[in-house]
Amino acid sequence: MKLKIFYFIIGVLFFITIGIKIFFYFDSLVEKREVKNKLSYSRISRTEIAKIKEGDFILRRGFGYFSDMIATHLNQPPFDVTHAGIIVIENGKWAVVHSLSSDVSKIDGMQIQYLDEFLKYSQPHKVLITRFKSSATNTNYQIAALAKYHLKKNIPFDHKGNFEDSTSMYCTELILHILNKDLKVLEIDKTKQLKDEFLFTMKKMYDTNYFKIVVNTYPPNKE
Repeated sequence: MKLKIFYFIIGVLFFITIGIKIFFYFDSLVEKREVKNKLSYSRISRTEIAKIKEGDFILRRGFGYFSDMIATHLNQPPFDVTHAGIIVIENGKWAVVHSLSSDVSKIDGMQIQYLDEFLKYSQPHKVLITRFKSSATNTNYQIAALAKYHLKKNIPFDHKGNFEDSTSMYCTELILHILNKDLKVLEIDKTKQLKDEFLFTMKKMYDTNYFKIVVNTYPPNKE
C-alpha cells in the first residue's frame, strides 16, 4: 500500500513538472513573437536615459501568460511591471544586472544584458526606473558595485522564494538582498505583511516612501 502511494506521488509530481515545462514553452513562444513584433517601438527616450544613474532600478512589463499573472496579482495600479533589474555601466554602456529562471532564459539566475537588449523584452510604454531614497551620496555607487559582485558569483535563480538563503535569488530578491542585508539601509522586517509585500510583490519596488521614480514611461493615469 505504501509503495502504491509512493508511486502515485511520484507520478503526480512528474506530470506537474511536465505541465510546468509545457506552460513555459508556449509562454516563451508568445514572448518571442511579441518581442519580434514590437522591435520598432521605442521604450525609452534619450531625455529619459540622461536621467539614469548607475545603481538605479529598472522595472519592465514583460510579454506572455506568466507576466500577465504577475501584472494582475502582484502590483498596485496604474503600474503592472513584472520584472526588475539593477542598472550598471559595462564597457562604457548602460547595462542591467538581473536574475531570470532557465524556464524563460538561456542562463539560469544572475546575468547581465545591455540596456537596449533588456528593453526589447518590455512592452512599449511600460517601463519604470526608480532610485532608492538615501541621505548618503554614494548609495547608488555601492548598489551597482554589489550587483556586479553578486553577478560574478553566478548565483542561480531562486525557485522557492527563500529570502534567508542567498545561494539563489530571484529578480526583486537581488535588490532587497543588497538594500537589506548588504548595505542595511532598508528595514523590511517590521511586520509580516510589510516583509511579504517587499519579498513577494512588485509594488514595493516603486513605493515612493522608499524609492524615487526617476523615469515613468506609462501613459498618464486618467483616473
